[in-house]
Amino acid sequence: MKAIEAIVTDALMSVTDLSGRVFPMLAPQDDEKGNKVVPPFAVYTVVTDTESEDMSGDVGIVDVLLQVDVYSGNLPECKRIAKACRKALRTSEEITCTTESSGNGYEDETSLYRNSSDYRILVESEN
Repeated sequence: MKAIEAIVTDALMSVTDLSGRVFPMLAPQDDEKGNKVVPPFAVYTVVTDTESEDMSGDVGIVDVLLQVDVYSGNLPECKRIAKACRKALRTSEEITCTTESSGNGYEDETSLYRNSSDYRILVESEN
């Protein structure tokens, strides 16, 4: 089984409006070609990942709490892309995904709108 980060990256990269601008934990100022990273883009963070166990030990499932933040110059676009990210994660055949919470905001520091969504994901253990 692929690592959860690879599965999440693959799912979010399928969101057309992001044009491949998907980053783990923190968006860089510049991309690998030295171009400024412009919105919209998404940042994901694996908040927790816990191996599920029962009385006989490991059951081969990892319980993951994932946060995905979508950044955009306007709120309607931000909401639309967040919805597309949600669909991409929920339809991935490699994981079971449910939405825990979602909210919108505006960041004065970056002058960008942000949708922050938390997901509960179950995935087969890599072992």
